[in-house]
Amino acid sequence: MSGMPSHEIELFLVHRGRPVPLGLFKFGVGLVLWGGAIAAIFPIAWVDLWLLALYALPGIWLVDWGSRMSLDGVTDLISRWGWRRMRAGRAMTLDRAGVRYRGDYADGAELSVPWAQVSETVFQTGIEGSWWFCLRAPVPVQAGLVAQRLAWSPAQWAAAIAAGSATVAQRRIHENVLWFGTPFAVNLEVCPGARVGSLDRALDSWTTGRLRCRPPQPAWWKPPPFPSVGRARQRERRARTGE
Repeated sequence: MSGMPSHEIELFLVHRGRPVPLGLFKFGVGLVLWGGAIAAIFPIAWVDLWLLALYALPGIWLVDWGSRMSLDGVTDLISRWGWRRMRAGRAMTLDRAGVRYRGDYADGAELSVPWAQVSETVFQTGIEGSWWFCLRAPVPVQAGLVAQRLAWSPAQWAAAIAAGSATVAQRRIHENVLWFGTPFAVNLEVCPGARVGSLDRALDSWTTGRLRCRPPQPAWWKPPPFPSVGRARQRERRARTGE
């Protein structure tokens, strides 16, 4: 995919769970950063207390970075362990023609819209708190997906699920519409091989810059902002003024 022109590629995003090796790597690196920052306090204090004072901000920064990365790694592992009990996940295919979506990639009705019908791309938080990549577009009536079902209340859906008349794919598409306002939504963090940079460049090419993929938070490997007295005072000022 990386060696092909953006107008020729097809991007396939499917929910399969977070990679176990990546989760272990995050946890290990985070533990090293966190433990190293704590362990460094003792030799630095033994050398000079003034040096320890200078180390305070860098030390806090390293502990913060290590804690975040370790927690992220543990979250990945827990998510992957829980994924084994789930059925095949949502799937989104993007190419030059538009976007295609399945609520269940193994057995689900496929929805599709051209790029002209996609008004914008946004990131929204899902039920579990992670960021989902959403494409705003009208709900298409295709492949047996009855429009009336998308307008059902939760009670109607509960009755349909109990009766076995609503498929897994239909329920997931309905969940997307209720939570995100569009059926076209995926969690890139649980799509192995999903590269934000490649997706952003492809969308930029296919829609002449109208649609992009730009997450609101940095990649997991990027460190948090370095703490500074000026930034801390700015946060305090904003908290007092309610900005």
